[in-house]
Amino acid sequence: MTKDVKKKSKKQEDRTAKDFGGKVTPASGALDSAKGDVKTPFFLIENKYTDKDFYKLELKTWKKIEKEAIKDSLRYPVLQVDIQDISIVVMNWWDLKSFMPAEFLPMGGVNTSNKQVILLKADFYGLHYGDYREIRFQGEKDLLVVRLEDFKRFLNCGIDNLML
Repeated sequence: MTKDVKKKSKKQEDRTAKDFGGKVTPASGALDSAKGDVKTPFFLIENKYTDKDFYKLELKTWKKIEKEAIKDSLRYPVLQVDIQDISIVVMNWWDLKSFMPAEFLPMGGVNTSNKQVILLKADFYGLHYGDYREIRFQGEKDLLVVRLEDFKRFLNCGIDNLML
């Protein structure tokens, strides 16, 4: 990782902690006792940054994030990816549905299935305000991909329903 990418990754972690009222995890989750990059009362957030125009999300990466979140006081796993200047959030669809009032759930979507690797692109199929994309890994994981600002808006609508 270049110095520039490290600096951008650190800024991303600090921004994520501020955005979600959390704390940056010591050593960016490298310690056995402190996984993930940012912890909030409800979420364990893993941050990824790339200067490329895509991020390669692998099923094994998602499973690792999920496992760490469950082990860490049953938090919801969240992956926050910055692809150049686009910020997106990946989360289990059913997790979001569990705390969002139905009237605030996003509508529409595209399903990609039967893959172990999904390329998240900077434009991610034209993800616009209020849009989301559903992705599926080999029929076993239904994930939601949404712009960061929309995710924060969803949270403002449903945060009172969160229960751990």
